[in-house]
Amino acid sequence: MVDPEGTGVANGAGEYAAGTEISISATANSGYQFVNWTDESGNIISSSVVTTVTISENDLVLTAHFEPVLYTLTLLLDDEWQEWAADLVLSGSGEYAEGTEINIEASEMVDFICCDYWSNEAGDTVAEYCNGAIIMPPNDLTLTMHYFECLSIPEENTMIEKIYPNPVKDWLTIELKGNNTTIQLIDIQGRIVYQAVADNQTFQIDTKHFASGMYLLQMYKDKKSFASKILIQH
Repeated sequence: MVDPEGTGVANGAGEYAAGTEISISATANSGYQFVNWTDESGNIISSSVVTTVTISENDLVLTAHFEPVLYTLTLLLDDEWQEWAADLVLSGSGEYAEGTEINIEASEMVDFICCDYWSNEAGDTVAEYCNGAIIMPPNDLTLTMHYFECLSIPEENTMIEKIYPNPVKDWLTIELKGNNTTIQLIDIQGRIVYQAVADNQTFQIDTKHFASGMYLLQMYKDKKSFASKILIQH
């Protein structure tokens, strides 16, 4: 007998005289692997694909057990964003049988780090944006999530032309649409770590002395405000 049905073939069944030694073997179907032989009581007789049993005076019923071959799905973060692995969560890694449909998901940091696409080891795109569904092939698979910087400035804003670079290492440049703009840099604890009034339309902040991390860049002028996330990365 075979368990589960349709997962393989048990060879050696037949009628034999008591005391006869019989060689039995198990052949797994594609996508499955042999586990063991058990008797009618569920006792394991052997874990070998080919084994020998001795026929007793009673009928003997043995079952060959099989299980799906599992392949490993590994999800990786693009090297450029490894420092943010704790914030950018990838879901779906694990072991799966061939043909399993798997939902892969990636988190993003809205208006700062956005999902681009998933690629395989050959560099081919297998899914776009954060989420996708793949079918597990008959081999281990490694997929990489690629992100891009998606800092956006609304077209209707009346204060900012451009903010760059982001992430920033040494100097953050802010191109303004006017002068006399109050600029604040706020850390993740809500503390104002920098404040100044821009007296020209191109303003720079020396970020070398700030700890690496996420900050909020806040600007005020004429009862209007603008805010954007800034990543300082040394």
